[in-house]
Amino acid sequence: WTEGRNIEAFLDLVASNSIGVERLVTHRFPIEEGEQAYRLISGETNEPYLGVLLTYLHEGRELERRIVLRPEAEKSGAASGTHSVRLGLIGAGGYARKMLLPHLQEAGVEFQAIATASGVSALEIGEKYKFKYCVSGAEEVLNDPAVNLVVIATRHDSHAHLAQAALEARRHVFVEKPLALSEEELEGVIAAACANPDARLMVGFNRRFAPLARAAKDFFEGRTGAPLSILYRVNAGRVPHGHWTQDARTGGGRIVGEVCHFIDLMQYLTDAPPTRVHAEAVAGRDEQGVEEDSVLITLRFADGSNGAIAYLAEGDNSLPKERVEIFGAGRVFVIDDFRSATSHRNQRAETSKLRRQDKGQAAQMSAVCRMVKEGTPAPIPLAELAATTRATFRILASLRTGQAVNV
Repeated sequence: WTEGRNIEAFLDLVASNSIGVERLVTHRFPIEEGEQAYRLISGETNEPYLGVLLTYLHEGRELERRIVLRPEAEKSGAASGTHSVRLGLIGAGGYARKMLLPHLQEAGVEFQAIATASGVSALEIGEKYKFKYCVSGAEEVLNDPAVNLVVIATRHDSHAHLAQAALEARRHVFVEKPLALSEEELEGVIAAACANPDARLMVGFNRRFAPLARAAKDFFEGRTGAPLSILYRVNAGRVPHGHWTQDARTGGGRIVGEVCHFIDLMQYLTDAPPTRVHAEAVAGRDEQGVEEDSVLITLRFADGSNGAIAYLAEGDNSLPKERVEIFGAGRVFVIDDFRSATSHRNQRAETSKLRRQDKGQAAQMSAVCRMVKEGTPAPIPLAELAATTRATFRILASLRTGQAVNV
């Protein structure tokens, strides 16, 4: 149980009338008289109280669910061209604001519709990026015939449901990782993608689009079947036990929610799916920590390659977060936090540095937009999306059993 789940259970009880709260309300004030309510609560009026409610004029009548932000665009018609990307955004948390929306803007998409859990945030972001309209629910975005790309950036527990619904509505889909939180959810999304082949599915596994990851792939080109050994160290840092990402039902935990990135990059570098995993978690008595936050994982790939992921939460954030060491065919390639890389071949080392860290987000969104505009295949094949997601589930199974588990 977490604080969030306690509140959720309480609200469920209130909604089912199992708990009555009406008798706790001693005072009601219209919002225009809110100052009086605060005087009461502060003790200025010296009057006893228990529950104090503020009421609003709109109570009792249906609220407007759709706000048109660009009336001129609404009147002029749905789309400006058959080959344009017309975006419907569902959810707009911190990552979407910082990474997805700026890169989509750079790619020249048309901002059509936005739906968020908070109408205030939908309105704010909608006005900033000049969306045509904002709504309070995902259904209108999914059903808008002008939308040809649905971007899903909600909390993890709604990813699979929304992705499946968008695919069934024959919309192209970009969903932030993770794709699903359970095998059942994953199978539902994959089935929808297979049943609607003209609607392409993409997941936000951005590391493979990083320029240094592409350089590593090119460096091992022509290895003629020689397997790779990949060491991936992640200085992950702590996330509080009560954070929503740690909740198994809402966030799925950090293995499902973040380790998927590193598995996908290994799959990209080896050109082979993971076939077996084994994991061991750090065990301790720290009540503030989550054992699955510090894990040593080994992976076997179909081409004979091996991978090892050290996902660690006990470190200090002065150490850069990610380091990837790739060995194979008499060569070594090292990526340091996607800022620099060093290649080793023929007794010589060469280092290259980027002006700034680049984990591939911009290139990823450009690839998604090309997929929509040009009708190209999805940037990551469906089988690889499924294999990466399924591998995270098998890692959790390995942690539970202490055994290696086939993917």
